[in-house]
Amino acid sequence: MKAYEWAELLYVHVLAAENKTVEALVTFAPAGSTAPFLSHPLPLIAKIAEALDVSHRVLLVAPDFFAAYVEHFRALKAEGFEAIATGDIEDVCSDFVGRAAVAASLPLLRPLWQVPRPTLLTQLFESYPLLFITTCVNTAKIPPDVARKMLGVPLTRAFITDMLTAALPNVDACGEGGEFHTMVLDAPLYKKRVVVEEGKGISDDPRGYMFFDIGDFYLEDKA
Repeated sequence: MKAYEWAELLYVHVLAAENKTVEALVTFAPAGSTAPFLSHPLPLIAKIAEALDVSHRVLLVAPDFFAAYVEHFRALKAEGFEAIATGDIEDVCSDFVGRAAVAASLPLLRPLWQVPRPTLLTQLFESYPLLFITTCVNTAKIPPDVARKMLGVPLTRAFITDMLTAALPNVDACGEGGEFHTMVLDAPLYKKRVVVEEGKGISDDPRGYMFFDIGDFYLEDKA
């Protein structure tokens, strides 16, 4: 599976409800890059995998990216993995992963595909309640004053429906258009919760994004 944002962690719970077992968390990363992932720090993704009690793999890709994905998918299939799953809701990248999965003859599971937003929000906050924080906001789509209120704090359904979609009708409630990115700190399937001790907002990115620079974090037993 590819998982760490709310959509991915939600589909993990949907698959579990269908008695499908998730064996590994996969992160695709650019080969040769030393720049940190501000939206999705790799050490935090590793903690999420540990919280889920699954293995974590970082698969490196370089141009040609499509061929690299196909090669990795074929290798996963050769290992015995029966499918790969994603949290895609809409086709925002010309079905890149879908086309790569077809080329590799590896089934692709997309449990959230084109599910209506109200249904997803009900699953997210009621059926499988997830605790997640916003780590990146695209200020070309969400005003900076709203973005500052989102960074580093748990998002609520009321905030999404009242402060985002009601006030900003062009913003996707689930961030599927790249409006914002998240990291899940707790979920029903987590064996332990992730605790973020500190972090700070970064608002001077020249690309027009605001980030939450996560500091120390650790796993904590759940009561």
